[in-house]
Amino acid sequence: MKHNFIGAVFVALGMAPTSLAGEATQANKDAFQLRCIACHAVTCNKIGPRLGDLIGRTAGTVKDFSGYSDELKNSGIVWSEENMNTFLQDPNEFVPGTLMVSAGKIESQEERNNIVAFLKSGDDSLDLCF
Repeated sequence: MKHNFIGAVFVALGMAPTSLAGEATQANKDAFQLRCIACHAVTCNKIGPRLGDLIGRTAGTVKDFSGYSDELKNSGIVWSEENMNTFLQDPNEFVPGTLMVSAGKIESQEERNNIVAFLKSGDDSLDLCF
């Protein structure tokens, strides 16, 4: 019963919940797969840096990824749920000069919430790391 109440609160707030155990919902996975997986994975770098443990990390600091723009590296941004949501809405407005300009613009609040929830979950089942 408690889980249903919590889920109802997330829905009322327009947020896509993950399970209490931290597993991603199918909607979270679908959003990440649709919008992010071409360039990013959770546990390895691809065209873009790995996104595991993103929330709480300072932007541009994955040590073994060299493809950051100077603007992002020097931004001082610490990725919070709110910052990531705003960044995904319009990356170049949030960090002018970022390299994630065209691919990252996501208008749908629900889709951005799903992606952030996926990133928070730690789910790496979609990784295509070799």
